[in-house]
Parts: sequence; C-alpha cells; structure tokens
Amino acid sequence: MQNIDNAHVSKVISLDADATGSLVISGGIDNRSHLWDAGVGQKIKSFSDSEGYPAVIFSSDGKRFITSSFSGKTIVWDTDTKKPLLMLKGNTADIQTLAFNPSNNNVAGGATDGKIIVWDQSGKVLANYIGHNSEVKKIFYNPQGTRLITASAAEVKIWDGNSFNMIKTINPDSKSVRAINVSYNQDLAVIVTGKRTIEIWNTQSYLKESDLPGTGHDIISVEFSSDDKYVAAGGEDGSLSIINLLTKEITKEIPDAHEAGLAELKFTEDGSKLITGGYDGRIRIWNLSGLDIQASLAWQRSQNLYAQSQPQNQEDKQYRGDMLKGLGVSYSASDLQFGNYYALIIGIDNYSEQWSPLKNAVSDAKAINQILRSRYKFDNIKELYNEQATRLNIIKELEWLVENVQPTDNLLIYYSGHGEFNQALNKGYWVPVDAKAASTSYYISNSDIQTFLGGIKSKHTLLISDACFSGDIFRGSTVSIPFEESDKYYARVNSVSSRKALTSGGIEPVLDGGREGHSVFAYYLLKALDSNSRQYFDASQLFDNIKIPVINNSDQSPQFNAIKNAGDEGGQFIFLKK
Repeated sequence: MQNIDNAHVSKVISLDADATGSLVISGGIDNRSHLWDAGVGQKIKSFSDSEGYPAVIFSSDGKRFITSSFSGKTIVWDTDTKKPLLMLKGNTADIQTLAFNPSNNNVAGGATDGKIIVWDQSGKVLANYIGHNSEVKKIFYNPQGTRLITASAAEVKIWDGNSFNMIKTINPDSKSVRAINVSYNQDLAVIVTGKRTIEIWNTQSYLKESDLPGTGHDIISVEFSSDDKYVAAGGEDGSLSIINLLTKEITKEIPDAHEAGLAELKFTEDGSKLITGGYDGRIRIWNLSGLDIQASLAWQRSQNLYAQSQPQNQEDKQYRGDMLKGLGVSYSASDLQFGNYYALIIGIDNYSEQWSPLKNAVSDAKAINQILRSRYKFDNIKELYNEQATRLNIIKELEWLVENVQPTDNLLIYYSGHGEFNQALNKGYWVPVDAKAASTSYYISNSDIQTFLGGIKSKHTLLISDACFSGDIFRGSTVSIPFEESDKYYARVNSVSSRKALTSGGIEPVLDGGREGHSVFAYYLLKALDSNSRQYFDASQLFDNIKIPVINNSDQSPQFNAIKNAGDEGGQFIFLKK
C-alpha cells in the first residue's frame, strides 16, 4: 500500500466532506485547515491560525463550511467563493465540535468549558448554557433536527432541539465515552464505552440496544454508514474495522489503514466513499466499490473542481448496489423497494336528517379512485360511497387494514364528506352517512382515526381529507426530511416510516362546490396527480403543487403535516407512476 504523506504536517484532528465526497475539509494541530478537491487530491484553499483546528464541518447543502480553531475563532465560509461570511461569537472557550441542524441549518457548538452554544444562520446566539461539567467532546443533531446530542468524556446528554431543555442523560456503565457518533436516518448512537467496547444506544428510548463485537484494537473513532447498516471503527494503532449491524460481525479489518491513530471517519452521504484522517498526518479516500485508495491529497496534481470537473463514470454515479464490497460489506437489495399499495376511498353525498346533502364528494372520490388505478401503482383499492359509508362499515374497513397491511406496504386513505368540530370537546370528527343527529355518538373522531393510523403496520400512510375542520388531525409540531430532487432523497424518505395527512383546510369550513364538478381542493389535487410526469412523486410535492392554487381560488388553506404520535419518523408516501 502506498504511503500518503503530508496532508497535514502533524495529526489530522477534524474532517468532513460534502454529500458526494467531492470536497473535503480537514483540520490539524499544525495550525492549518485545508479545503481539498478530493477528485484530484489538490488543495483548493488553506487557512491558518495561531493554533490548531479541532472542528470543521460542511452544511447539509454543501454551500457553506465552518472552521473552528483553538484560538477561539469560529468562521463560516462560502464554499463557492472561499470567502468568510461571518464569525460566530459568544463563546469564551474554544469550540471543538460543531453540528448543523438538518432542518434549518442552525449551528450548534460544544466548548472546552462545557458550554453548548447555538447560532442561527445570521450568527445570532439562540442558546448559550453549561451542558457538561467538563469539555464537550462531540455534538450532533438527530436526523430530524429535533434533538441535540452532546457528549463529554463521561456521559451523553439529549436536549430538545428547539427549547434546548435537557431531556435525558445517558450514563454508560463504564462511566466512559471514548468516542461517539449518531446515525444518518435513525435515533441511534454508537458509543465507545471502553477501549474495545462498542455499544448501540437508542436516543429515543435512552436504552442500550446491543453490544458490538470487540475489534482487537483500542477504538478512538466510530461512524455509521449512510444506510445505517454498518459501523466503521478507527483504532488508536491506525487500524480500520467494519462491523455489520445486522449480523454483529466484523466483516473487514485493515490493521495498517494509517500508521498512527485513525481519529477521523466520514462516510459520504451518497454511500460511495469512506474518508479517513489519522495521527500520521494523512487523509485517505477509500472507494468502497473496490477498496481502491486514491492517491495522496498532498501529492496529486492541481485541477480545479468546478472549472475542470470531469464526467463521472457509471460506477461513480451509481449510489446503490454493492458499494461496500471492498470492505466486506454488501447490500441485500436496492435501496428503493416498494411493498404493496393499498387505498381506502370514501365519498358521501347522500346525507339526511341533520346533515345537508353534498354535490361533489362522491364524484371527487370516484375521480381519485380512477386516477390512482390508471396512473399509479395500487394493488388493492377499497371503496365506500354514500349508503355504504356507515360508521360501522368505515370502522370495519379500518380494522381490515390493521389486520392485512404489512410493514413494507403503503396506504392511502381518501375521505370526502361532512366534517364537524365540537368546541366543548375541542375535537374534530368525520360524519358517516348514517349520522342521524348532531351527536358525537354518530361520528368518527379524528383521535380514533389517529389511533387506527398508528395501529396499521404500513411503512407509509397518507390520509387525504376533504372535509370541514379536517385540519384538527394535526396536534403538535413535527419535522420531516427536507425535499430534494434526487434518488438519494427518495431512498431516504422511503426507508423511514411516515404517517401524514393532507387536508383541504385547517379548523375551518371548506367548500363543496368548485370547478368542473369537483371541490376546489379535489380539482387541484386531481390536476396535480394527472399532470405529474415523475416516476416518484411524494406527498410533500403533491402539497406544493396544490397549496397556492387552492388558497388563490377559495377561502381555505390546505394543510400538510405529520400526524402526531402515530409513528411518523420523517419519511414520505411516494406515488409510484406506472
């Protein structure tokens, strides 16, 4: 194996990369930080200070990066211009760990005096408080940006990402935290609690989930792969170990990955590379499709990444498949796998007694049924129209879904009919066709629907409700993965569960009449589904397509959000075009 020299004169102590690993930022105790073109291994820009750089990080979109030095300076840089945007202030001690919030790009820093500081994008200090009795070694946000995870040498603390109130302290039995990292997609942390002891902890339940096998090396760094299937562990002796989280087996060990401590590990988010930095001053970029180690970052010839970037070959472009083969790691199947698609369509016009008849609810529901069958993958569609849509029949269909929908399946429920809101009970309801009086005993409450949605075992559930007061289904704040047009995004939102609702309004009446025999909401919903040309079309895109037209052509405001306490983990229901 070729020696790779002088990425830094001395130890590499911080390292990060953009999503594809095209750009790498490193920090050393040699008082230097370097921005690298990883494709050709050339320094793009160097930064110097009177002391070393313990923390460097890219923003989630790669447009900015931050360097923090032991001189106390924390600077935000523009990735394109390589010029400083602002200096983050408010710390009296050195910031030695940084994290970007994936939901809003706020920045959290952990200091050597135990303080935790959070800044917004303008540099305004949002929080500044003592988090630990000793220096903060590491700081992370969970994948949704709702929780902040911090670690000292002895404990891990979980904080609310908005209020910054402490939620829980995790104290390993060893009273030691030698290294820690969090997963890309789940509420999991990998913690090195002893020289050769690695544990997986759940940061939602605060319980230890499993022990990983000892590597035979004293571990000083850990990192989840971007699909959360593997953990990489760096040894104090420079070794690299890959552990399969499913089988709890070490699939690959490389004793001499570095000649001294392997202190920094970074899997790129696209799953194509592992980047390592060591106390030997070297940076290595491992091509996971074949365990090829690219040539020295210090020795490569110059080439500007942006002005002279070369087309990627097909192997480099492919984000799925056997990306980790060279490290003894393999995928079982493609990331984008879809189970069966179920739908329950309910439309009611023929109300009587207390409730006035509607004109368009059934035609809306039947049009939705037709477009789902003709344009999108749906394997089982159940329909209840008018007299079929009694309280008993609706509940029976929901019970059938509880019994038959499997954990890999997808479910869409569409309801068009009367809705009611009881102010005294502060609760919204669906009104079945057999509701004979204005009494909640005849209705189906949103809380009952929420309970069913939590009990149905689907991977993704989307409720679309075109009824008065349908927005009552949302109670409490939730967070989802930000949209981007890429296969990586669809793979990610398909991999984590979702329970979301798209409603025609909030806690307000909505119109039955509208355009071309449909309600305003249903008209633009049908238009968006019919005009879509993408193979993958998720619920957030659907909402973006209909929100403004509905608002501009009615007095109602459509809502889209996760259904609280129903099992949503930030994913999205994906309409799969035929």
